[in-house]
Amino acid sequence: LFRSYFGGDASRGDTPVFVVVALGELLGVVLMLPVLIARGAPPANPGLLLAAVAGVAVTVELSLIYRALARGEAFITAPVGALGAAGAVTIGLIGGDPFDAAIALGLLCALAGGAVGAWTSPAVTGRKRSAGQTAAICVGAAAAIVTMLTCLHAASRLDPYWATATEHASTALTAGQRGQAGRQ
Repeated sequence: LFRSYFGGDASRGDTPVFVVVALGELLGVVLMLPVLIARGAPPANPGLLLAAVAGVAVTVELSLIYRALARGEAFITAPVGALGAAGAVTIGLIGGDPFDAAIALGLLCALAGGAVGAWTSPAVTGRKRSAGQTAAICVGAAAAIVTMLTCLHAASRLDPYWATATEHASTALTAGQRGQAGRQ
């Protein structure tokens, strides 16, 4: 929510958008502190580190989406990248998660939305864009989403609150580093 309100303003000013992402993620951790304190110490299971991997994947995905926006290719990259959610659901189903009508409908909608988004994207004007670069950005964004959702799902089986806090902290750290690199 924080980055939705302030991300656009930051992109027009001197503040790198990744600094805004980092601040928003840190705010999420701060807001979770009362719940985390009430729950006690995090589980002593290394599987919780998967939530940190999810946070890194969030930053990678945002980097690719923002690159696509800068190239004027958000119309295709965002919907095709969002198909990563369908990939994560598929991994869950292979792993034994139950399959029902709601999941089937969600998968069909994701596939249809990705197809329509890619099919109806406007023609790129100006300089010639590389279809290979656009495809690489799309596949990379989808892979980052698959990684984030799959890792967060696995970590949340240990403790959903600590997994969420760990993911937010990891995203804040990696986005903050990316934002600092953007200032140099």
